[in-house]
Amino acid sequence: MTEELLFSGGVIANSAAPITPVAFTVKDGFFNRVFQQEKDIEPYLKRNDCKVIDLAGRAIIPAQVDAHTIATFACRFMRSPSLVDIGDTLTMTTRLRKAAASHLDDHGFLFVTGWKEKNMALNTSFLDKIMPNCPTAVFNVSFHGALLNTAAIKKLVDDKILKSSDIPENGILQGEAYDTFVNTIRPTPIEFANHFLAYEKLLLSLGVATAHDMVIQKADEVEVLKTLAEKGYLKIRWRGYVTRPELLLNAPKDLENFKLLGTKLFIDGSYGMKNAWQDEAHAYGDGSMGEQKLNIKDIMDAGEKTIEHGANQLAAHCVGYRACELFLSAAEELRNGNNTRDIILRALHFETSDTTLISKANSLGVHISMQPSFSQDVKDYAKDVPIPEDINPMKEVSRILKDKFSIGSDSMPAGYLPNAELALEAPLETQIPTEEFIKLLPMMTSSPARLSGEQKKIGAIKSKFSADFVVLNAMPHSIKDIKQSRIIQTWAKGKLAFDSKE
Repeated sequence: MTEELLFSGGVIANSAAPITPVAFTVKDGFFNRVFQQEKDIEPYLKRNDCKVIDLAGRAIIPAQVDAHTIATFACRFMRSPSLVDIGDTLTMTTRLRKAAASHLDDHGFLFVTGWKEKNMALNTSFLDKIMPNCPTAVFNVSFHGALLNTAAIKKLVDDKILKSSDIPENGILQGEAYDTFVNTIRPTPIEFANHFLAYEKLLLSLGVATAHDMVIQKADEVEVLKTLAEKGYLKIRWRGYVTRPELLLNAPKDLENFKLLGTKLFIDGSYGMKNAWQDEAHAYGDGSMGEQKLNIKDIMDAGEKTIEHGANQLAAHCVGYRACELFLSAAEELRNGNNTRDIILRALHFETSDTTLISKANSLGVHISMQPSFSQDVKDYAKDVPIPEDINPMKEVSRILKDKFSIGSDSMPAGYLPNAELALEAPLETQIPTEEFIKLLPMMTSSPARLSGEQKKIGAIKSKFSADFVVLNAMPHSIKDIKQSRIIQTWAKGKLAFDSKE
């Protein structure tokens, strides 16, 4: 039995009724008593031995349940230099050369992240001048492609990872060549474990206590995460999906902090609007309609194998209109199947859907997770996308699906406050699910908890729920408030998991 803690003297916002508790206690990892009125606190303290923690006017909200992280991929870049805050070539040159001395990965590559072409125009020739001998890959901010220098190209060809014909003249890898690159130049299991723990530490500092990792692609990743959970190293609840149903055969059964829920499929390309599978109305400027990766039979087979291997969820990456449409057609067939009618279905992105598709998803019980960062596609692809108001229609999805709609990060960026800011300050009105931070909370806490059937265990400040919560310097309401808010502490399962030390 652990000491009971009572948190009071602050501002508390909840994601479930009542919206504004005045205080609560934490005991043995759970919220024990949640107070609605100040007058009830003193009698409780007389009857129970509690350590009182005075919040001194600070704010508390439930910890984030991130509906979509790409942790097994993003964690590889924890030690990589970033170009997000750089706008001049001198600073960039200095940072990359310094990083090359200590931050090469196991394959001898220097990975660089955060490149935005509008901030800095880069090409292979320029990279060759500043990094002539070190194989260097510069990933764009959304991880949808990578610019290589000549040393990197030579190494990939010499090591028979790619053919020279696979690499465009501009040195920018995308599509299948990019997939081959990132899935071959992978860390060793030990390095992966270290990267993953570092990434988890970052998420805790950003207010995340539960995360759905959508890109578990390899058997060794399953084994590493299972081992970390068995040894008690993981502090965040990881709810994973695999990209091949057979990986579910090694799924852990009774680990609280690592569970495999099902399979994730890529119906269209994984590079945002660049290769989303569209219909004619949403065709790109050159008349093309993107890339289809799977058909209905593929989806049906994956659903049946997922159930056969002991899991009960099927998630689909579907960005373009045709991809969303195809998944819903497959969902109808799955709902009519003897073995698959009760399978939990979820769609990620749904970025160019309309009211017709959203309503159909609702009727089929499909849970939709969307990323506020994709609202930026309105600007990034303004010349290519003919119907910009259809991009990332979070307002309609949240209105129609209600608690079957959740907000995830896609790790771009990760964290509570950055995603809240993006959701409330999107470029188009159709992309804004609500105008108030408090009303946004369920979309980032209790609704994503439903994805793993844990809506009665996590995602709210309620008695007998896991004590997962975030302490802020002040309660945000407006966009201005969010930009000035700071996460001071993150508590997971009643334990202090992150402390900024003010």
